Amino acid sequence: MLAELFGLAREHRATLENPRVSLQDPNAWNDLYGGHNESASGICVSPDKALSFPPVWQAVSLISGDIAKLPLYPYRRGDDDTRTVDNRHPSYYLVCRMANEELTAFDFWRNVMVHALIWNNAYVFIARNNRTDPVGLYNLLPDRTTIERKDGQCYYVTEVTFGDGRHKTVPIPSADVLHIRGLSVDGLAGVQLLEAARDSWGLGLAAQGFASKFFKHGVRVGGILELPIGTTPNNAKQLEEGFRKYHEGEENWFKTAILRDGAKFHSTSVAPNDGQMNETREQQVRDTARLFNLAPSRLGLADSVSYNSKTEDNQSYLDSTLSPWMAAICAQCWAKLLSANQQMADTHYFEHNTSSLLKMNQLLRSQSYAIGIRNGWMSPNEVRKAENMPPREDGQGDDFVDVKAANGAGGMKPGGVGDSGQNQNTGDSPATTPADAGNVSDSPQSGRSIELDRVVFNVASRARHKAKNSRAFLEWLDGNLASHRTEAIQQVGEDSIIDAIVTDLQQVASTATADQLPVHVDALMSLYESGVK
Repeated sequence: MLAELFGLAREHRATLENPRVSLQDPNAWNDLYGGHNESASGICVSPDKALSFPPVWQAVSLISGDIAKLPLYPYRRGDDDTRTVDNRHPSYYLVCRMANEELTAFDFWRNVMVHALIWNNAYVFIARNNRTDPVGLYNLLPDRTTIERKDGQCYYVTEVTFGDGRHKTVPIPSADVLHIRGLSVDGLAGVQLLEAARDSWGLGLAAQGFASKFFKHGVRVGGILELPIGTTPNNAKQLEEGFRKYHEGEENWFKTAILRDGAKFHSTSVAPNDGQMNETREQQVRDTARLFNLAPSRLGLADSVSYNSKTEDNQSYLDSTLSPWMAAICAQCWAKLLSANQQMADTHYFEHNTSSLLKMNQLLRSQSYAIGIRNGWMSPNEVRKAENMPPREDGQGDDFVDVKAANGAGGMKPGGVGDSGQNQNTGDSPATTPADAGNVSDSPQSGRSIELDRVVFNVASRARHKAKNSRAFLEWLDGNLASHRTEAIQQVGEDSIIDAIVTDLQQVASTATADQLPVHVDALMSLYESGVK
């Protein structure tokens, strides 16, 4: 029943046989024949027609798929500032497993985003049990849903279709509707993207149609066949039919036309190059990218902005394109799927897990994990879990390196560092970690002194500059960052932080190619600057 009511039933479009359609209503004729959707180019652009334009299809498919595949979880805040996924929350199963009896969470959120991207509005009905807990999420059709105010309350009025063809208008309180809106002027509904993009997409569709007809009819897509005076109508018809038969169509492309008896052909068509069709089509792709806040490269075009790594590119895509939509989804889930007590106590919130989108390559991940373990903010089992590996069988995988203890004397330290200061697993002398150096004049907020932050920033800036030239970088590294070592001694009283950076940079230099070097150095220095190393 709910599936029928709230968007899962087949939509019944208006037809001339539909008694609800008045032939006296001009809008009815527009709905039937698309007159109100006509663009400046003469092409009618409806939602279905817009999706037939490849750049629109690609943009909608890309964004909706990427948001749908990022897991959405309800999180519970702990008393010690930790957080855990609350898999017992009533909304957990709905937002990340099955939204309703027919749609998986992936299919549901993808449907939501298709509506949001095309109509700039997506509406979701929240079915609740007697305890007001959410038990199902159902998509409402955006072209059949409006927003109305009555007695100071906001309602979503949607038209539903029953299995027997009956139609009914149902008002739904705003508390029971997730409304994912894009750019809005009045704060209630998103501005119709189709209205803003109609002329651009219409031009793109027109250029696409021109190209199709050009190749269908060959290079002589239009013209005038001039016949000599005195040609009989029957002969003229035969000549026309023969010309079409032998010189139009795919199989006759680029054939040479031979005209007899004084007949002449005058072309009236515009060649694609003359009409700048290629430039027009490319411009419409770029316009589409702008409308969806995408980099042109995401739609297959060259971009003026280049990125040093796939991770950096994905980060920009996440920040510019996906994050606004994800924030809108999370805000609506917080407002409509949490209880009043949970909102007041601020114990829960919703957030997407973006780790799959931002996953670094194997080398960078290995380096990051190694630094995390060495500096005591990751355990081996946490690393193994992140890589979908089982815990260590020796039972020591949950041990963290005690950075302060590792610097002191006595006993075996977690991570394999003993009294001698030698790494018992490798025999190598462990360098003092950045976290160790941060114990000098610690600041309350970051755990590192302002002086140490300054040293790290200066080293990082120089490292990024030197990494552009592998030879200059190695020469600088071989000098053990002499000037920065002096600075560290002057600022913080020791140069152990330089030892740690040199060790890590040497590891990067030994594994990265000249092309990879700037990217890997930047990633490593970013970790140092973040204060987690």
